[in-house]
Amino acid sequence: MSPVTTLSTGLCLLALTTCAAAQPLDEDTRSALRALSRLASAEIPETHLACEINGTSTHPAGGTLNNPVTVGDFIASYLSWSFQPQSSSVRSFSCEGNGLRQCIWSFGEHKRTEGWNRFLHFTYDPQREAVEPDSLRCIDVP
Repeated sequence: MSPVTTLSTGLCLLALTTCAAAQPLDEDTRSALRALSRLASAEIPETHLACEINGTSTHPAGGTLNNPVTVGDFIASYLSWSFQPQSSSVRSFSCEGNGLRQCIWSFGEHKRTEGWNRFLHFTYDPQREAVEPDSLRCIDVP
């Protein structure tokens, strides 16, 4: 394992430990996170990208596009957010299903007048201990 992969995996495990502090992590969840961290440099497919982690740009034909986002960008946005003082924060990480598991990592703020959530959806194959790269979806909900 390269030093970058080791660092990435360590940061992911730190992130998830912070994320799920209210609930102990089972080995399947840790395994899914380790597999996700190995894809840190993988771009989330443009057709599955509905989050503004790296801002937006103007399309030549008009309208706006989300700038490319990697799994590592999502992890970094979570880590950055997790170190901010929050009074109404929400966060979760869960995987469900038999065989291929559908996983969702989410975090955000809930306030009386406004709130937001950011989600990373992906499919995890516990037999191969791998995340399906084409299953990555990033969604921001205002």
